Amino acid sequence: MSGNKEEKKTSSDYQQFSEFGGIIDLDINIRIPNSYFEAVKEYCNISNTPIREWINSQVIDSIEAIELGHLTDSFVTKHNLRGLTREKQDAMIQAHRMFALKEETLSDS
Repeated sequence: MSGNKEEKKTSSDYQQFSEFGGIIDLDINIRIPNSYFEAVKEYCNISNTPIREWINSQVIDSIEAIELGHLTDSFVTKHNLRGLTREKQDAMIQAHRMFALKEETLSDS
């Protein structure tokens, strides 16, 4: 990706997350220090957690913890936050695992 472009693609899991406006795959041109990524990678290796699963979880936790003072309630309602059940979070993670497994299987042949 070039510049500050952001690409959002509607996922095939749209129906399951329709109450949240579907689910999207993001391709965002961001950079973090390599040492941060290495720390995440090492943590995920120790905890046996896929990196994408950890990042998804951190993003969800951060969004659901948003506090905007007197605006918090309307903001939470507007964006349907704090309503993503553990079951739906697990479904997102499982969908990624299935994709990763297929991807790995294809590259092995």
